[in-house]
Amino acid sequence: MEAQIKKSNSCILHVNGMHCAACELVIEKKLKRVKGVTFVDAKLTSQTVEVKGELEGSPEELAEEFTKLVETDGYTITVEK
Repeated sequence: MEAQIKKSNSCILHVNGMHCAACELVIEKKLKRVKGVTFVDAKLTSQTVEVKGELEGSPEELAEEFTKLVETDGYTITVEK
């Protein structure tokens, strides 16, 4: 049986609506639930979130998927500012 190599990648996306440190925690908690995601780091100072793991889809598709998870909390995630 051949060993399978899993592709790992990362992306940095912009987050609109963050205004405090608790915002970082909310975003990180919700995005960590996504299948294949192994690391999430939201940064209030730069209004960004870095996501790593076995991510499928274009950055635009990921931003749309992630926004669906956090939009009820008042955030939108985009590829560009």
